[in-house]
Amino acid sequence: MPVTIEDQIACLKREIAIREGVYPKWISNGRMKQSAADLEIERMTAALHTLMNLEQLEKAVIGNDEETGVELLRRIFPLAAKIEADGE
Repeated sequence: MPVTIEDQIACLKREIAIREGVYPKWISNGRMKQSAADLEIERMTAALHTLMNLEQLEKAVIGNDEETGVELLRRIFPLAAKIEADGE
């Protein structure tokens, strides 16, 4: 059975919550630096937002909402949106 986007989002939310609980202890006992913890949480949060945008895109495509779909694609792929804006 395939892993759905909803499953992946739920998994990342749980993992972020776990890390937000564990990292402060690791930082205080010297196992991890604050900067590394911040970077990990930032990256996992970015991945979560990407999946959430993909989930919205999927719903827009299913609902034939082209305008929303295009805007979501621009959010998910910012470099492509920049190239489009620059006319390349």
